[in-house]
Formats: sequence, C-alpha cells, structure tokens
Amino acid sequence: MFAQSYIFWLTNSPEDSGLTMVGYLYKQGFEQGNLNVAYATGIVLVIIVFILNVIQLKFFGLFRKEDA
Repeated sequence: MFAQSYIFWLTNSPEDSGLTMVGYLYKQGFEQGNLNVAYATGIVLVIIVFILNVIQLKFFGLFRKEDA
C-alpha cells in the first residue's frame, strides 16, 4: 500500500491526491518533522484497523456462533 502509492504518484500527484494514510503518516513524520500529526494519524489508523478486525471476526471468525 505504501510502495504502490509512491510508484504511481511520487511527484505527479495533484495536491497529493494519490497519498494513502500510511504515506501521509510517513510524509508528516519523517519528511516534514510533524511528529505530533504523524502520531495522531498512526493512532487513528490503529483504531480503524482494530474496528475493521472486530467486525471481520464477528461476521466471519472468532465470535461467530456455530450451528449445533
């Protein structure tokens, strides 16, 4: 997800339209030095992934009730 965005949109992206959330996190944290923004972006990303994983487990995995 990180590499593909940079391969396709490295310098030709109008107003960073091809930038993913991980790319934005990297750009803010390492290129621009905004560690607070990068940290907040990382926390939001972790929360989104956690919620999606709980939904996936509820419908397809661990929390699914077995038919007896």
